[in-house]
Amino acid sequence: MKIINLFGGPGAGKTTIAYYLAYRMKKAGYRAELVGEAAREIIYDRNPGVTAAQLLDNQLLISGLQYERLKRLERHDMDVIIADSPLRMGLVYAKDLPEYEGLKAAIEALEADLPRATNVFVQRTEGVYDKESRAQDEKQAMELDAKIWNLTKYHHLIHWGNEPTLADELIADIERDYNGN
Repeated sequence: MKIINLFGGPGAGKTTIAYYLAYRMKKAGYRAELVGEAAREIIYDRNPGVTAAQLLDNQLLISGLQYERLKRLERHDMDVIIADSPLRMGLVYAKDLPEYEGLKAAIEALEADLPRATNVFVQRTEGVYDKESRAQDEKQAMELDAKIWNLTKYHHLIHWGNEPTLADELIADIERDYNGN
């Protein structure tokens, strides 16, 4: 099994690209599935009077929910899982919280329990921002892009419009994995 992690700030296009990649992987004959954002569901389900930002402070809960989504797909023997909300991205939202170091250690342990991942950074197209289900405005989302960029090593950088090339590269990578090369 392979995980493709899409990194980037809110509204950068991760989910749209994830849908495209899942389509291409399935078309290529792989059992592929998109694992959505646990945080988005929390925002949609929030009670009146509770801000989205307050809910996002509970990164331990969000990370646990996201991890279970990944493990569920692993238990169903998916070939490819595309994550538009990688576990590691929770660290950006927890940076100023007292439990940051513990959360970081927990996320690293959870990542070690998962199959190898390919990390892709989604470069935002400025001026195209959908505020739906977001806790940030566009300026705040762009600030998060910079913080997220520093989270990990990226194997690919994607801009809108080069999704087909990325999909071809990822499919070739998966074929190498399955053929033992």
